[in-house]
Amino acid sequence: MPTVQKESIVEEIKGRKGLCSKRPEGSRAYYVWRMARFHGGADVTMPVVASVLRGNDPFVKELDALAELVAKKVFGTDMAAALRWGSALGFLNQAIPAGLPGSAYPNGPVVLDGNKPVAESLEIAA
Repeated sequence: MPTVQKESIVEEIKGRKGLCSKRPEGSRAYYVWRMARFHGGADVTMPVVASVLRGNDPFVKELDALAELVAKKVFGTDMAAALRWGSALGFLNQAIPAGLPGSAYPNGPVVLDGNKPVAESLEIAA
């Protein structure tokens, strides 16, 4: 029975100081990389491209769990996007805690490191 090769995905997305700066080649690695950046607050624009390219991968739950773990390890949180979008959509009835990336807060930046893949750049075009 096939499994998700978590170690190889982590190796593909790993950079010198956290995550690699460019989009990984593998589709699963790209999905985990993009979702970790989303959850961790590095890029809180909706990860539509990653979701579309993921398709009907039978291991999506495992990939999502891995992305959340990576976000916590690299960014210190996996809640930045949830808090920002929850607030924007009216689902959050509490103040966003202090100490999170600026992207977690209303009117904060949507991409913290300027590292937006070209295929996703229309998400923030003016």
